[in-house]
Amino acid sequence: MSLRILHKIRSNAAKGLNLNFKRSIRFMPDLPDLEKKEIITGERSNLRILQLNKLQTANSLDLQTARNLNEILYRWHDNYMISAVILKGSFKSFCSGADALALRRGAGPENSGIMAGSRLRREVARLAYRTRRYQLPLLAMITGSVQGGGYALLQGQYNI
Repeated sequence: MSLRILHKIRSNAAKGLNLNFKRSIRFMPDLPDLEKKEIITGERSNLRILQLNKLQTANSLDLQTARNLNEILYRWHDNYMISAVILKGSFKSFCSGADALALRRGAGPENSGIMAGSRLRREVARLAYRTRRYQLPLLAMITGSVQGGGYALLQGQYNI
């Protein structure tokens, strides 16, 4: 079944079908607690699309973004109505790894930079484990650069 989906996506791409969010993809209102500006979720028939949308930091992962990605993937993993999940980055970068500025901003008396870095590393490791063991076909559509913690998102079955 997953190879059929991959073939369908490739054939649609060959026909010039654009999978961007301006047309043909419905936004999902069922995730109100997540920040819509950093992670955009969409659907197209039985596909679910996750798009990182952080222009200023080249789609880097901070602690909240990694937690939100984990939560979304967890919500979708046993939904029988979903046949595949597509991960993509916006702009010219798929994911540039950890957000060093967010780690620096997290430094303070109660939240030291070392503790914030270890929490982020732990959350990215959870994200890598989830993408590696994900039950649905996980397609990563790579456009641009991938660095550091961005490779955690590439542990799925297919990378395009």
